[in-house]
Amino acid sequence: MLLLTTGLPLSDLFFSLFMILVTVVMGLVGALTSSSYKWGFFVFGLITLFYVVLVFLRFVVSFND
Repeated sequence: MLLLTTGLPLSDLFFSLFMILVTVVMGLVGALTSSSYKWGFFVFGLITLFYVVLVFLRFVVSFND
């Protein structure tokens, strides 16, 4: 609900919500995987999290200009 107040375009908003969901799912799958492949799930989850942070920071910088 907080994302709706940011003023992001809906395409960025929905894609960011999807990426946050992917972050959570990858973290859960990585936690439940007993092999060494779990680190791949965690890394992929972190990459999606960094993407979301990048989108929000890009919006804040463009909003201040």
